[in-house]
Amino acid sequence: MENQQLFILVVEDDQLVQNLVEDCLCEGGFETVATPSGEKAIELLDVAEGKYRALVTDINLKPGEIDGWEVARHAREIAPTFPSFT
Repeated sequence: MENQQLFILVVEDDQLVQNLVEDCLCEGGFETVATPSGEKAIELLDVAEGKYRALVTDINLKPGEIDGWEVARHAREIAPTFPSFT
């Protein structure tokens, strides 16, 4: 994985909050990939092959859909030491 850019996956369904989180992370020198959907986040994690350094997720995503807890659990199933901030 040398010379491969690592990203932080941001899962947030409120666009204003998503923008704020992305701006803060970018100002801190991090690259981000953002999605408003737990389902899409799981898809991204499944094909990531170690691309993400960390996960920042809202717990309460749209009702009836995959929530942030489920996304974090899935990330930990893929890599037990995966850092997530919910």
